[in-house]
Amino acid sequence: MNGMTFGKRAGQALEDLVPEKDRDKALSRKFGVTPRVVRYLRNGKCWTVERLLLASSLLGKDFDRMLMNSGYPDGADGLDSTLEQRLERIEAQLAELLTESRRLRGD
Repeated sequence: MNGMTFGKRAGQALEDLVPEKDRDKALSRKFGVTPRVVRYLRNGKCWTVERLLLASSLLGKDFDRMLMNSGYPDGADGLDSTLEQRLERIEAQLAELLTESRRLRGD
């Protein structure tokens, strides 16, 4: 996957998908964290399953594409059905992990 970690790709997606003007403040409100934590996220640090799921729901399929394949398809306008199916399975698995994590914590 292009040698980048999920955290690095997620951070790069934030950089690319969120307008620069007041980016940290806007993301801080959306993620419910401080602007300092947003800077960590943009640098590929402090990502959790919950934050990846939240970013996916806030930023949509573009974020998912960037997370899964660096987001820069070679001339492709969209995902092919196989990749889209893989993303849907991964989203379902992440949701299951989140549910299990909450269950184990007693939330």
